[in-house]
Amino acid sequence: MLHVLISPTFLPISSNIFIAHAFLANNSYLNRFTNWFEIMSKQFYVAAVIFSLLNILPNE
Repeated sequence: MLHVLISPTFLPISSNIFIAHAFLANNSYLNRFTNWFEIMSKQFYVAAVIFSLLNILPNE
């Protein structure tokens, strides 16, 4: 359920980060920040997928 709620809102954000990263590639400070932000957003996305898979399992 969580994955279904997050995916439509998160995917446009990740594509916007990718576009912003392409524009900011010349500035090294902003480049470092966008790299960190991309890594954090990927970790969040993986965590959301794992959490949704755990939610599918029946509660004991």
